[in-house]
Amino acid sequence: MDKIENMLNHKVSVGTILTTGIAVGGLAYLYNNSKLKIDNADTANNGPSENKTPLRKKDLKLDDRSPPSSVKSRASSYYEDSDVIREKLRSPSRRKQKQIRVFMEGAFDVMHYGHANAFRLGRQLGTTLVVGVNSSESIEEAKGAPPLMTDEERCASVRGCKFVDEVIPKTPYVMTREYLDWVIKTYNIDYVVHGDDPCFVDGVDVYGHVKKMGMFRSIPRTEGVSTTEIIGRMLLMTTSHHQRKQAENGNKNARKNSGSKLTKYFPKEDHVIGYYRSSQFHLTSRVIHLFSQPHRKIEPNMKVVYIVGSWDMFHAGHVEILKLARQLGDYLLVGIDNDAKVNRHRGENYPIMNIQERTLSVLQCKYVDDVIIDPPWNVSEEFIAALNISVVVRGSTDEDSNTIREKSNKEHDEYYKGAITKGIFKLIPSPSKLTVTDIVERVVLNKKKLQAKIDKKMKAETDFYKEKHGLSDDFQFGTGQK
Repeated sequence: MDKIENMLNHKVSVGTILTTGIAVGGLAYLYNNSKLKIDNADTANNGPSENKTPLRKKDLKLDDRSPPSSVKSRASSYYEDSDVIREKLRSPSRRKQKQIRVFMEGAFDVMHYGHANAFRLGRQLGTTLVVGVNSSESIEEAKGAPPLMTDEERCASVRGCKFVDEVIPKTPYVMTREYLDWVIKTYNIDYVVHGDDPCFVDGVDVYGHVKKMGMFRSIPRTEGVSTTEIIGRMLLMTTSHHQRKQAENGNKNARKNSGSKLTKYFPKEDHVIGYYRSSQFHLTSRVIHLFSQPHRKIEPNMKVVYIVGSWDMFHAGHVEILKLARQLGDYLLVGIDNDAKVNRHRGENYPIMNIQERTLSVLQCKYVDDVIIDPPWNVSEEFIAALNISVVVRGSTDEDSNTIREKSNKEHDEYYKGAITKGIFKLIPSPSKLTVTDIVERVVLNKKKLQAKIDKKMKAETDFYKEKHGLSDDFQFGTGQK
């Protein structure tokens, strides 16, 4: 009997021990699992756990010529998955961390999607992008000619880019050591970024001392586009290079150089004469995806605003009208007319930039939520219902005729008939009178100065691509024209 009792007591004690062990093991598992999730989240936001603290400029020595491996890995991941990284940057845990501030500078004259892509790449190297816009005086002093766009226009264009957080106006065209040190200290800059092309003045590397501090980062240039090449397109506006003649292909309906109104306002396919503005930039779906971030969906309760146009040579005036349009609702949808329609309206060499280029220019604007590439010829009630549009907007400055529209006309009423019928059409005063025609006129007025500069620059661009890609001797950078 005593033996049985001892055995029972023994079993109870073993059972107690096993139960306790299971409980402790479970708690340990839960603790380790939760710790693993925290570590993984921390690693995703900060990089490897052994490098949780962001590298700061005060930690860098003058002889640290190469960036630490942790920073290299962070940069490569940004290039590959920028949309994922942007989501992490917006997360509450990321906002609590120390910000990594990046500085870029440039003239950004006739700002285009190549500039915007540079901003995108620079922004991915940190959490805040600060952009310096060179003053007109310093540009003219260095290049012998002032920029086409004013300081205010260039700053407005840069400020309107979704990848830019802060703008420093009137920075010098040539970055001196003293000025760079001032910017780094004043704006708490961690990295100074520039394109991968060399930047030497009087044989001295402008960014040499920043490189020695380990604070310099380079980004690849966007191939197939440059300010020089785009200005070259506008210089052709005074020639018959792209202009069709009435007898072209024996087509009696070929448009005149001055452009013409649409046949009965909205032509069918057989009324549209094909036109395509060529360029050497090749648009891919991945690039559109990157420029579309962060992507927002149209929710049922949103007030959707729609505005349509050519958006050729996307400029400060476009930024301002899109800003006003966005303030009228929760979601801004922008229609981008195709090349044939723009050319049919305006004639000559318009549009200066093709629909692919214009699409990226619009997508990079911080006030735009989404775009419709080649929208319907008119804003119908069906179109409005399909996209849940609440307000249809038009600015008073008419890019097609370069006039201020104070009231409607027959063509206008036909185009916006669906919105007018539903009582959702709104004509708003354009905050800027700047138009594409104004920009072209500036080019024409400075043709002599610009032509010599363009020829020199285009030769340098041609040599760059030949050397980089091993292209044939017949290659010429530009729009494919010799």
